[in-house]
Amino acid sequence: MWGAAVLLLGIAAVTGVAGVRWSRASAEVADHAAPFVATFELRFGHPTLVGQSFQARWNNLSRIDVVLAADPDRPPPDGRLVFHLRPDIHGADVRTVGDIRTVDVPVRELGLPRRPVLDLRPGQPAEQWTSLRFAPIPDSRLQRYVWLLDYVPGQVDSRLQLLTHFNNSYRDGALYLDGAFINGNALFRLAFSGTNKDHIWITRDNLLIHARLGRELAAVLYALAAALGVLAVGVLIALWPVPRHPTQAPGTIDVR
Repeated sequence: MWGAAVLLLGIAAVTGVAGVRWSRASAEVADHAAPFVATFELRFGHPTLVGQSFQARWNNLSRIDVVLAADPDRPPPDGRLVFHLRPDIHGADVRTVGDIRTVDVPVRELGLPRRPVLDLRPGQPAEQWTSLRFAPIPDSRLQRYVWLLDYVPGQVDSRLQLLTHFNNSYRDGALYLDGAFINGNALFRLAFSGTNKDHIWITRDNLLIHARLGRELAAVLYALAAALGVLAVGVLIALWPVPRHPTQAPGTIDVR
């Protein structure tokens, strides 16, 4: 019995140390996303700017994912995609605002398929996201931004497609098209630089929000965690060896 108890404690200790190290490891953590509803293929080329305003929910914003494809009715693109991230200043023309972050990448490195971008929407067999990564922004929480895409063509006349939705289904921003915000939104996802622990808690919060279960589900989850803790303690107590007192050998007592 002593051996089983020691083994159980050893496993618990090793698991606990490994869990702490894993929880502190760096990870990209989902911030939030626009609703996964798509109805329109927005085709654009230089000098048209397309983009989206939004509000970050966490610090260290470091990645934006969009759904992009090459225009199948044009030659394969050989230019560059320039991504601009700028503050969304009320009343200001975003074309005149300086970049906070810039990503300039050859389109060929993005691996964009030449097919209708609606084929790549979430939930489809060919679902595909294009990730644009940049240095984390430390104080991004609750700040408003706008990202812009500028396709700079090379030697051929080509265009790109951005997956969008009309009318607007994203409450914290709007689609930007060549000088104005319009009643629509791009499909996009945000992520920030954090830890595995952040990933677990943010995923839990997002599940609660999207499932609209609120406090009731949270209470059930906490009760389940408490029950598992009590069960673990019970198992440990059951396996813990109890000292046995020596018993008297059988004999005869002669009372005179």
